[in-house]
Amino acid sequence: MRVYEGLPQLPSANMQALLQAVGFSTVSQEHPVEIQQAFIQHISTFGISYGTEEEFNFRMSLFAAKDAEINEINATEENFTVGHNYMSTWTDMEYKKLLGYAGQHLEGKANEKYLEPVNADSKDWRADGAVNPVKNQA
Repeated sequence: MRVYEGLPQLPSANMQALLQAVGFSTVSQEHPVEIQQAFIQHISTFGISYGTEEEFNFRMSLFAAKDAEINEINATEENFTVGHNYMSTWTDMEYKKLLGYAGQHLEGKANEKYLEPVNADSKDWRADGAVNPVKNQA
């Protein structure tokens, strides 16, 4: 089991009392006390708050999954270490919103018409449907 540096190790009953003191009457028991303490430290460090117990427990589960992933990477990697950041409680969809430009999503077929090259002196492109006819601009 991982020991989280800088966090006092509270007995489970004390952890539940702490969580109840901040407004959570029933906190999921599915995570070890160390994860619960690390999660509380995480939300405190990054100024995060949750409106419901359900969201609190959901975000703690995301944090626990991310913590397991981090521990697995750190156990096998010798050249670098990874750790938690402000995105440790985000869903994949929340993270993907940060990834930037997603491209154009055109509905239906594009209105394109390909024309043959013209070598004539003049050409009425309206006849081939390349441009709209002149509109009333009054």
